[in-house]
Amino acid sequence: TDPGVSRPPVLTTAFDNALVSSKPGKIGKLVVYASGKTKLVFQGDDFEIPMNVTEGLSCSFYQQIVAVDSGAGKFKPLGHVAKSIVVTPDLKAAFPS
Repeated sequence: TDPGVSRPPVLTTAFDNALVSSKPGKIGKLVVYASGKTKLVFQGDDFEIPMNVTEGLSCSFYQQIVAVDSGAGKFKPLGHVAKSIVVTPDLKAAFPS
């Protein structure tokens, strides 16, 4: 670390931990339309939040996606990640005119 560079501490209270209290299981669905347009829809007992899913950048280094079994302390590689996705709120659905 450069002694001339000041970095503010990262406060954990700045992060939204809303999913910590969520019930285990399904939290939404991935919807793929015939056109190829894709949405990630988070669902709860009394809400539905649609999110736009778009193609991200190609990975410039080797990455793998894994399934983690935290109870057993193990993981299983599922495959190579070639591209990323970008998920953003669907503002038209959130704020209808």
